[in-house]
Parts: sequence; structure tokens; C-alpha cells
Amino acid sequence: MRRLARWSVMALASLALLGVSLPAGAEPSLEEKETARALFREGDEHFREGDFKGALERFAAADDIMNLPTTKIERGRSLMMLGRLIEARDAFVGVGLIPAEDFEPEAQVNARREARELAEQTATRIPTILVEVTGIPEYVPVRVLVDGQEVALSLLRLGVKVDPGKRLLRAEAPDYVTREALVDVKEGESRRITLDLRSLAEVAADPKPKSAAPEKGGEGEEMPSGDGSSSSTWLTVGFVGLGVGVVGMVQGAVFGALTLDRTAALERRCPDGLCSPEDRDTLATAGAYADVSTIGFVVGGVGLGVAVLGLTLGLVSDGDTEVALSLGPDRLSLGGRF
Repeated sequence: MRRLARWSVMALASLALLGVSLPAGAEPSLEEKETARALFREGDEHFREGDFKGALERFAAADDIMNLPTTKIERGRSLMMLGRLIEARDAFVGVGLIPAEDFEPEAQVNARREARELAEQTATRIPTILVEVTGIPEYVPVRVLVDGQEVALSLLRLGVKVDPGKRLLRAEAPDYVTREALVDVKEGESRRITLDLRSLAEVAADPKPKSAAPEKGGEGEEMPSGDGSSSSTWLTVGFVGLGVGVVGMVQGAVFGALTLDRTAALERRCPDGLCSPEDRDTLATAGAYADVSTIGFVVGGVGLGVAVLGLTLGLVSDGDTEVALSLGPDRLSLGGRF
């Protein structure tokens, strides 16, 4: 039933593109009207197929030509389906700003009424972000950006409307380390985020970053810019080395045991070191197992050495540690400044 109603609206809208006149001086040509009708039909096809980006491109082009309630509301629907709720609501509100004709076609009248309803519904779905910047005196100028766009501090404290999804917040001030937070906001949600700034002088005195300030009213991933630490890298190296070391040692032990088993069997069957031709395969296998065991122990030893190094540096690293690690077939050397 709803699909039939939508087809009816589309048919009426296409006919309305023929007969509605625009203000003097803005009347599109016959070629432009025909183009708009074709774009409108194509946009509806893309919308029904779930290609909302393609639908938006065509509805927007038709709306730019005609500027009618029917074209603008379909433009808003496509934006809404793409999650661009702020632009969608602006399109719905824009329908009411189009001057009404004395004898307006029914399709345009219906579009105006539906646009008012959609504007109200969309408003309740748009999330809000409130940002608080701490650790900085009031006299220091600070800039806060949401997805790269600077926002007035007064708006941030009262709440700024954003589209749902992941939003990147950034706070920066002269002589302070820039802070960023990646926040995933849901439809209709209100989130309060705290960005704690550190002065460059404080960082120079204490390079260890402070713990990220907890977000009030939800969880956010706060990321320092230009204030990193190598401790996590060294810990990763340590754990990887530990895994390699354990695997190597296990491999060495297993194949070492197999080598001993094969050697014991040969000693029983080969008195005075004289083996029959049938035992030569067993002898070759024992030799291969011995080689694999040796390689396993060597790799395991190197891995455990790297593990000790990585875990130690990861736990004591203060941001000023410089380390040069050199690995070779017969050596493991360490140098640098601690």
C-alpha cells in the first residue's frame, strides 16, 4: 500500500514539474524541465533499489532546477537514508520556505505537509555533543574542532548538533599539546566529552602522559597528538618475542625427544655401530630431527631474549629512551641511551 502511495506521489510530482510556475525571472526552460523530470524518475528508481547516493545526486540536480516541494522532500529523504540528518532536516524545512502558488497541485500540497512532519521527526534523531576543555586557564585562547570544522566554545558548552556516527573532536591552544577524541554517537543521543590539555612545559618536565580524562555520560577514545610513548611498542615486541621463544623451545624439546628415541633404537639394533641397510632411513630421520631441534632451541633462545628486552623496556620506558637492537646469526647486541 505504501509503495502504491509512493508511486502515486511520484506520478503527480512528475506532472507537477510541468505545470508549476516559478517566480518571474527564475522560470526554467523547457529543456531544463524535461531534464528535471528525467532526473526525478531516475532518482526514484535508485531510491527503490537502495542506491541512496545515486538517488540523492539525481534528486538534488532536479531540485536545483525546479526548487519545488516534491523535489526538495525527495532530496531530504535521500539524505536521511544516508545518515546525513542535519542536511535532511534542512531540506525538509526548506520546503516550507518555497512560496506557495495560488492553485498549487495536490502533489506539492502533500509534499509540504509531509515535509513538516519529517522535519519534526528528524529533529529528535539528531544527536548532541557537549565538549568541556580542562587543564587550561581561561585567558588562553583555545580552538575546538568537530570533524575539522571549528565550533564556537559557547555552542560546545550548550551542545552542538552532529550527524550520528564517529565524530573526531580536537582541542588546540598555543603552547599546549593538542588533544583529540574519537566519539561514536548514536541517534538522539546527548554526549558530554572532556578534553584535558597539557602545557608543553609540563610535558617537558614529565613526559609520561596523564590518563585520559573520563568522558561524562559515555565512553570516548581520547588520543594525544604529539605526546606519544614507546612503552606500548616495546611491550608488543616483548610479547611477540615471548610467543616466538616459547614455540621455539617447545619445538626444540619435541624434536630433541624424537632424536633421542631414534638414537636409542639404533643403538639397540646397531651393535658396534654397524647398521643394516633397513636402519639407514631411521638414521637419516634422527639426523633431521636433531637439526630441527637445534634450530628450535636457537630460535627459542633469541625469542626469549627479545621478550625480556621488550617487556623490560616497555615497563620502564619514560619517553626519553633510545635503543638500538642488532640481531645476527651468532649475536644479539643492545645499545642506546636509557
